[in-house]
Amino acid sequence: MLSEDSSLSSGMVWKSVKSSFRKDPRYKVVEGSSQRGELFKQYLEQLETQKVGAYILTQRVKPCSNPPVLIILGWRAKEK
Repeated sequence: MLSEDSSLSSGMVWKSVKSSFRKDPRYKVVEGSSQRGELFKQYLEQLETQKVGAYILTQRVKPCSNPPVLIILGWRAKEK
């Protein structure tokens, strides 16, 4: 259901998008708002991981077997 919605992006919040899914019968299969929110959060993390992977491919950066966690989380160093 989430993967079918191309408007979702990593900066979105569950509270702001859940109303668009309420009429879908698959929404009610998952019991509890907190569980739905957690699944949404996990999906957004997958989107971010895919985004980082695509960036690596476009920059022709050699991926390593253990990428630094800071890159995956989108961490950026503060400018001095």
